[in-house]
Amino acid sequence: MLTARGRLALLAATGIYVAGWLLGAREAYAPALGLGLAVLFAFVYVRLVRGPFRLVRRGGPGQHVEGSELAVQVEVHREGGLPAVVARLYDTLPAVGEAQVPLFRDGDVLAGRYVLRGLPRGRYRLDKARLAVEDPFALARHEIELPATGSIVVYPRIFELDRLFPDGGGPSGVSGRYLLSRGAGFDLHSVRDHQQGESLRRVHWPSTARRQKLMVKELEDAPRDEAAVILDARAGLVAGKAPDSSFEVMVRAAGSILRRLAAEGRRSALVVSGARLERTPVTSLEGDWRVALEALATVQPDGRRPLVAALEDGRAGLDAARLFLVTSDLGPRLAERLSMVAGRREVALVWVDARSWAERTAPGTPDGIALSLQRRGVSVVRLRRGDDIASSLQAGVRPAPRAEVHA
Repeated sequence: MLTARGRLALLAATGIYVAGWLLGAREAYAPALGLGLAVLFAFVYVRLVRGPFRLVRRGGPGQHVEGSELAVQVEVHREGGLPAVVARLYDTLPAVGEAQVPLFRDGDVLAGRYVLRGLPRGRYRLDKARLAVEDPFALARHEIELPATGSIVVYPRIFELDRLFPDGGGPSGVSGRYLLSRGAGFDLHSVRDHQQGESLRRVHWPSTARRQKLMVKELEDAPRDEAAVILDARAGLVAGKAPDSSFEVMVRAAGSILRRLAAEGRRSALVVSGARLERTPVTSLEGDWRVALEALATVQPDGRRPLVAALEDGRAGLDAARLFLVTSDLGPRLAERLSMVAGRREVALVWVDARSWAERTAPGTPDGIALSLQRRGVSVVRLRRGDDIASSLQAGVRPAPRAEVHA
């Protein structure tokens, strides 16, 4: 299509030609025809720059962390048609908007660069882009749609911790680490017929009674995690808006704890209690840590069940020797469950106080629950809006705020 300049040039050519005809000045015909042909040639040229084109996007080196700048390199490779002299790319990212990128020609490649600032954590699918091609005089323009390619992952901000808060001492001043770590166990895999000479200790009595013959348990070796970091991704509990929200603080805290466990070489797992229970094992800071980091980058608060329901089901990592729970929903039911577990496991709780995102923080029931949990041997750290996450997670157990009683 013609640009505003092209339409003006065509109008000027028509006016000059008509004026020359009315005034009998044939000398005006040549510039009028020349200007008209220039517009025509520009229109034909941009139509012939039809490609096909292939768009390549590249992010900057290293990991893309929330809140930082992300430089995006774009290259448009011509695979047919005439070369483009003047081109501009209109690139679109959801929740970010459209970026206008001037492109510079380098052989058959058009290259450009733009910077994204302050992206929140998440996975951003790259939408289709538009390539606008113009002639050198900007008389005509043609837009070509380029297909979407890939996505950009922005990771949460993870803190490198020197130690974890339960290791700084429990409520009574003694070490918070329990010597309950076990390397492996056995889970019931199936049952089969008893063979002569086998011990009767392996008899599966319910199956034996049902089938009226001896049945034995077929056991399968099941390794146990030394630690599990359980992230409460229940919907409807988020205060604030990303990247300054209670859930983003929870993700950073869970990731920082998990990284510390992986740095110590401990066999751990990230358990996300969201729309479904998802477990990601982590044994080191190599490949499996990157998988967990991807999970933390894309996790959303989409769960429907409270965290305590997953704990009661026994599917949320309760077989681990150490439990780190990260939640903003601290209620009596959860406290009762944690108190029961604390007698058999080392339990640590990171409570993100969502009330601190309100204009006024009123004391309430959760403060008393946190204090009660500490008295029962559960290490508790409260995180509020603006707190230094790294310092809080490394410090020894601090007293929870004293419950206030109002008449």
